Amino acid sequence: MGYESGEAITGQYNTAVGYRSLAAASADVDQCTAIGWQALALADSANDDGSTAIGTGALQNQNATTPGAGNVGVGQYAGSAITTG
Repeated sequence: MGYESGEAITGQYNTAVGYRSLAAASADVDQCTAIGWQALALADSANDDGSTAIGTGALQNQNATTPGAGNVGVGQYAGSAITTG
């Protein structure tokens, strides 16, 4: 829900609320929750599975390169510096 929210999701059991939340999730991202402006915006692979981002820009740059990232970011820009997992 929200403009471009989850626009490319192909995975299962995801929740995306807010402008561009989970916007790049095109490669089987599963079981993620993204609430807020650009929360988990760049998560785009199964390596990002199970991540939770709540807040403006929370985990917005996460694009895990190894399996099992499963990060949690709560608050404005929480974990926004995390890029690889």
